[in-house]
Amino acid sequence: MKLGIFFLMLGYGLSQFYRSFLAVLSPALAEDLGASAADLSYASGIWFLVFAAAQLPIGVALDRYGPRWISVILVAIGGGGGGVMMALAHTPQDITLAMAFLGLGGAPVLMAAYFIFARAYPAALFSTLAGVIIGVGCFGNLAGSAPLAFVVAQVGWRAAMGGVALMAIGVAVALAFALSNQNPTPKPVGQALGSAGLLSLFRNKQVLLILPMIIVNYAPNAAVRGLWAGPYLADVFGMDAQMIGNVTMGMALTMAVACFAFGPLERLIGSKKILILGANI
Repeated sequence: MKLGIFFLMLGYGLSQFYRSFLAVLSPALAEDLGASAADLSYASGIWFLVFAAAQLPIGVALDRYGPRWISVILVAIGGGGGGVMMALAHTPQDITLAMAFLGLGGAPVLMAAYFIFARAYPAALFSTLAGVIIGVGCFGNLAGSAPLAFVVAQVGWRAAMGGVALMAIGVAVALAFALSNQNPTPKPVGQALGSAGLLSLFRNKQVLLILPMIIVNYAPNAAVRGLWAGPYLADVFGMDAQMIGNVTMGMALTMAVACFAFGPLERLIGSKKILILGANI
């Protein structure tokens, strides 16, 4: 199971990469395919739309069928197939279709890891484990900045995205061998699964209070880091892909460090409210 978690971390790294790489590729996509900032923003929005829409059915499927084949199928078809589509894209519409597949490919891995954490580890460790996998995944965000710009400068963006597609297929194959569909612990008595469990989630007042904060805080970050940093820095400051990569790498590094820090800080401070308030301010 630990090996499976490792490959889920790699899959989540790809998920973070998918939501951030367009910022670096925007100059090349504009030059080669005539993709405008509006085209790319639409494609980026489609990624998030598909990613978000997939979460609820994925959660129900995890409860019913376990993490193995849900993760394998979606990472292979969405991540691998979407990466190939991106590498072969010839129009802005092709980019949008590729991003839709990539959104599906990035959707299951974090929830699959949380599914395992909740069943195989003490509840007191959940926030730390969640922070670790998000922190490791943020290195995918990092890879979509200066490192991607360097690779694109050497081999071109099509070859770079082809390599990402191969990585996704490799992760899917590894997950097929490393994950088990057996739940680490049996279902607790009285705990609702599937759609019934989903409805009970929306009746939880704490969840309803957290959701607006996630929407308000994450949306600007994702929009700037995932796309708009590229056209803005290129048009206003005349930056090329490498310089854009260097700037966005700063955001990625900060996000990665913060993800590792919040779990231990919660135990050190002893108050979720103070930590959340401080981070939001």
